[in-house]
Amino acid sequence: MTEQYFGSVGKKIVFIDPNWITAKPSKLEVYNRAVREAWMRQKGIPLFHNHKAVHKHKPYDLFLGNKALKVALCALTLHQIELNYDLEPIQRLFHEYGISKVLGVSSTSQFAKTVFVSAQKKGLKTYYLVNSWKDLYINSFVPIRNFDKIFMWSEQMNRDYLLHCPYLKAKNIVITGNPSFDVYVNYHPAHSKSYYAKKYNLDQYKPWLYYTMMPPGLWDNEIEHIKGLGEELHEAGIEANILVRRNPNHLKTDFIEMVLPPNCTLTEHYVAYDQDKDLIMQTPEGEREWMDLVHHTDANMSIPSTVTLEFLVLNKPTFNLAFSTVGNFPESLNQHFDSGFYAPLFEREEKVFEIKNTASLIAILNSIQLTHVTKSDQSQASDLILKEIL
Repeated sequence: MTEQYFGSVGKKIVFIDPNWITAKPSKLEVYNRAVREAWMRQKGIPLFHNHKAVHKHKPYDLFLGNKALKVALCALTLHQIELNYDLEPIQRLFHEYGISKVLGVSSTSQFAKTVFVSAQKKGLKTYYLVNSWKDLYINSFVPIRNFDKIFMWSEQMNRDYLLHCPYLKAKNIVITGNPSFDVYVNYHPAHSKSYYAKKYNLDQYKPWLYYTMMPPGLWDNEIEHIKGLGEELHEAGIEANILVRRNPNHLKTDFIEMVLPPNCTLTEHYVAYDQDKDLIMQTPEGEREWMDLVHHTDANMSIPSTVTLEFLVLNKPTFNLAFSTVGNFPESLNQHFDSGFYAPLFEREEKVFEIKNTASLIAILNSIQLTHVTKSDQSQASDLILKEIL
């Protein structure tokens, strides 16, 4: 798979023997994480555990969450990592292939720590691209301190990292945006809106709302909620098409026999299952249709997720649903709205909305102009990153 993605660039791909990565997390690293989590709870910074209940205050937080203890344990842990993860075989590899710079998108794995520490011991330049907006709320520790540059998505992320990891050098942080969304900047659809209007029997002159579903098991009756939502919007006179995108973890056969309201349309489900690797993957055709429809639709409806960021690249609004039209809204999904990485998005006027009932959604749809935006006003993050490295 790696050769399939990168083989065409004409550069040699070198695989590191996993048996070289011998260092394991020490007890000090484990203690450091416990102290940092207690510190977060003491400061009221919500931890995030991806659809699982967030830990509430614990009796020992008052002691473990002490700032002085956090600072001291952090310094000891950083020093120990610099000693334990320096591996000579990795340094030999750098020398053999003339490597002078290392760029990574992870810092907490055993592999990442080994490569970064070994590179810094060898005197190489090291660059770290933050690859997830929720990393600090899952494990709030960057185990390497002497990066030449750290590339971050936004000023908010910058502030968050310096709060959690004040040992990082602010002067070495560069705000670039997220390069994984570069594909949406100035994107040219493979197919026109009229093509999809014909394919799904839609009125291309009405607003298109793209509903993106959660993985199965997180909201068992979400499809029934979508049906109820479609019916209520239709009864309220909202002239809009709701395109329903199943999660990649759904089956191709899920919901195809279900009768949906006339304003709701189930889009084609492009998934392929790799039995050898036990992986569900979206096909290239599915990826093209997904990006085309992000381009052609006017707004997103979903639970808070990275889908919101994809729509924001194109300056399109997202309606985050915090209610169910049938039964109770799953309590486990509420933490998304309060998470430290997501909550600031609600401060963006007329772009991200927390919707607590259908009446609120109807009021917003009647009050804002759904303007079809076809071009992003962002620069490509990868260009900014390469400018700093090369």
